[in-house]
Formats: sequence, structure tokens, C-alpha cells
Amino acid sequence: MGYVLSHEAVRLFVEKGVNDSKICRKDHGGAEDVEMGKCMEKLGVKIGDSRDSLGRGRFFPLVPEQHLTPGGSYTEIWFSKEKYYPTEEINPTVIRESCIK
Repeated sequence: MGYVLSHEAVRLFVEKGVNDSKICRKDHGGAEDVEMGKCMEKLGVKIGDSRDSLGRGRFFPLVPEQHLTPGGSYTEIWFSKEKYYPTEEINPTVIRESCIK
């Protein structure tokens, strides 16, 4: 889905993770963002809550139609199963007011 890393997280990744296959996977298997999350966890990087003050998501990795079509394929796709926080149906106001641009 994506991620944002702090300067310190990048430093740890470069100095300790990237060259140690016990910490960060070196092959091309697995979903890249999921594997990066596993790597960061092994490096001791804390996960932050990226939602806005109303608990709305800020990252929308799919094309807008997949997020905005009421009752559409949004609930059937991998994103609805893999997201960390539950999400209500997304509408244009949510995306306009809370998303990371």
C-alpha cells in the first residue's frame, strides 16, 4: 500500500538492514511494502498512525474509481483485507480533506 519513513528509519535501513538478510529480505519475493514493514519492525522502528484527526485514512493506493464507487469492487479487493485500520466507505470529501497528496 505504501509507507512514509522518517530520516532515522532510512538511516537504520541503510546502515543495518539493507546488507543483512536476517533483517531485510534480499530476494524479490513478497509484496515490497509488506516486506519493508517486516524489515522496519526488526530494526525497531515504531509504526505511526497516519489517519487524520477524525480517524480517516490518508493513503489511497488504488485508482479513484475503486475507492469511490458505492458498493463497488472496493470491498472485494485486496486493499479492504490488508489495511490495518477499518475504513468506512470513502467519498470525495474524505479524499479531498484527508489524503496525502
